[in-house]
Amino acid sequence: ATLIQQLRAKTPELVLVSAGGLLSADGPGDRLKGEYILKGFSKLNYDAIGVQWRDLAYGPAFASGESLPWVLSNRGSVTATEDTGFAGERVITRGKQRIRFFSWLDAAASPLRKMQGEHSLVDVSPKSFLAALKQAKQAGDITVVASTLSSQQFAKQVGLDNVDLLI
Repeated sequence: ATLIQQLRAKTPELVLVSAGGLLSADGPGDRLKGEYILKGFSKLNYDAIGVQWRDLAYGPAFASGESLPWVLSNRGSVTATEDTGFAGERVITRGKQRIRFFSWLDAAASPLRKMQGEHSLVDVSPKSFLAALKQAKQAGDITVVASTLSSQQFAKQVGLDNVDLLI
């Protein structure tokens, strides 16, 4: 946190983003460790954090409990009572430059697919996501997309039109 504060003091236009993957559920103490990780990240003042499946290991409410700047751009339709607390995008402004951060969660990698019933946490269709990317580019924003997919997989599933930086 101190290093980031020093870097921001020297370079006010610094942007701090993460592709996500902060949590894990591999061992019995991981939930407690996850609470500390989320509290630590809240002190670092990230501009945006992408959502990965591992961040949802204890459910969306657990991850969004620290009010971090989570982004899940292809979230499924939710009602107000089911709201995950994840934004569809984050706009980061530094001087005259605007960066729009998105995060694409691969539905094929969902651990929920192994469960019975309907679980629509993410939208598999990139239609609305692509429209948001196009709108951002038309506005002159730099578009940054976080995903666990490789660039080749992302290009095939979603497309790289209107994406400036893929993490």
